[in-house]
Amino acid sequence: MSEKDIYTKQSFINLIARTMRSMELKILVSGIDYSSPLPHLVAVYPDIEKYYLIEPISMECFSKESPRLYKQDEHKDVRQYCCRLFKDNYAKASAVASILCDLSAGVEMFTYKLVGTYELISMAKYACLAVPCSMENTTCEALDYLKLEYRPLNVLDKFTLILIDKVQTEKLPEIKKFIKFILNNK
Repeated sequence: MSEKDIYTKQSFINLIARTMRSMELKILVSGIDYSSPLPHLVAVYPDIEKYYLIEPISMECFSKESPRLYKQDEHKDVRQYCCRLFKDNYAKASAVASILCDLSAGVEMFTYKLVGTYELISMAKYACLAVPCSMENTTCEALDYLKLEYRPLNVLDKFTLILIDKVQTEKLPEIKKFIKFILNNK
């Protein structure tokens, strides 16, 4: 695996999908299998009746000029809050912004009852982060800061999936709304 496979978001998404498919796992891709822009990938485990919404965070996303911190979207106030909160650690700020903005948006957007042959309505929905192995500790510290329960899983030394508890997954949009409420009423 080369550095370019984990540097940009699209190359990292491709690596994750390719790796998981090589393990004969079922992967759905945004824009191909379903129309919502987030999450980018969904891993489906029909035999155990669950699916994971995967938010990939590439090395580019952990950089000082991370798009996760400076993207001008409806979550820009939360992204700025993360910059101020971790002003001396932009990698951790990027991880927290990714969780609060992008992962929680994916949880909110992905409301499909059926995709292809998968009856998602009967399955449990979980969120997870895919990060380069070298960024596992930083991301776990961000999850600890947010007091979210998780479990890291190394995937063939290519990347780490950080699986977030089902109850915590359901709380993500509420956590983001609470932070926005605080920021709007300061």
